[in-house]
Amino acid sequence: MTNPNLAQIDHLSLFKLIVSKDGMTVHIPAKTKISKRLYEFTYEDICSYLNQLGYKIKIKENIYQELKKISISKEPYFLEDFVILKGRPFMDARGDILKWTPQKNSPPDLIQPGIPFAKIFKSRGCLPAVTVFGVEIPLTNEQLEKQPGDSIDLPEEVTVNSENILVSKVGGQVSLKTNKLMINLCYVIEKLNEDYFKKVHFPCSVEVKCDLSGEINWVIDNDLTVQEFWSASNIIVKGNVKANGGIQTNLTADENSTIQVLGNMEANYIQSSRFFVGGSLKILKAVTNSNLVVVKDLDCTGDPGRISACEIELKEGILKAKIVGSEKEKPSAISFASADFANNSSITSLGEGTRIKIGRSRFIVQTTQFWPQPQAKTK
Repeated sequence: MTNPNLAQIDHLSLFKLIVSKDGMTVHIPAKTKISKRLYEFTYEDICSYLNQLGYKIKIKENIYQELKKISISKEPYFLEDFVILKGRPFMDARGDILKWTPQKNSPPDLIQPGIPFAKIFKSRGCLPAVTVFGVEIPLTNEQLEKQPGDSIDLPEEVTVNSENILVSKVGGQVSLKTNKLMINLCYVIEKLNEDYFKKVHFPCSVEVKCDLSGEINWVIDNDLTVQEFWSASNIIVKGNVKANGGIQTNLTADENSTIQVLGNMEANYIQSSRFFVGGSLKILKAVTNSNLVVVKDLDCTGDPGRISACEIELKEGILKAKIVGSEKEKPSAISFASADFANNSSITSLGEGTRIKIGRSRFIVQTTQFWPQPQAKTK
């Protein structure tokens, strides 16, 4: 509530005010004493008081706080002229302007479907200057004739509500180039040196052009492509994965570190890692000392096409590989869901000591052999 005593106080008893000749600013002169009584009045009181004096521009909250602070200081004055009110300057014609509203702890150019990501300020012509007394300074004929600037072209996936808030129907990487707003359905990462990449839900595909490393927690609603080395874990990919570099997380003993790929996956090589692949897995070179659960087929027939010291479970698929063996006296263990899947598999060299599980049956390969051998077939 406004202080009823405020209107009775002469403004010179609080502070002296000087208006500039053009009426665009009001300031308190340097070394002019400010009354301690100012501290008694609220922000609303001071706004009301200045309005009674004829000033139509509202004082800013931070200016009010500065006045309160200086009024009770040992030296209750400013060393230089202190501007407390500013009129609105002339504003030239302009085009559309976007003010981004990124999500907290998220990459600033990542937008989520259905969540506001920006506000658009529509293009307009020139606006006249307004003095501290609320008086408009008329525009010149040239200013009146000046046309608004360019509008921003929005994609069809983006809607604008009555408050000029932008919302997208799809998620992705947003950018503004030459007055055109674009949404890339694949989020491209050049560097991973920002904290906002540590925990992210990507509503789109992702391409990582650098090493995929560090402590991250990612959920990717579509596909993932990694161009360089991959050492990070704690990743869920709901689409497909293509890893053009090597993969090595060094977390084979920790089940919680299992990287989940719900679609298909292709990797150059895998070492000391854990993966669940909901589709098929193709390994171009080799896989070593890793734990793999693959729902469909696993193909490792490239060069050298080697599987070493791995635990592999094939839930509904077959295995094709050139070499399956051990490393540092650790044998591989292969689990097939049924004899049909096992017998339809193809291994050029199945190493001695490899553990084979077919359904409930288990055995150890005694000598290096081609797979399947006639004696390996079970009813």
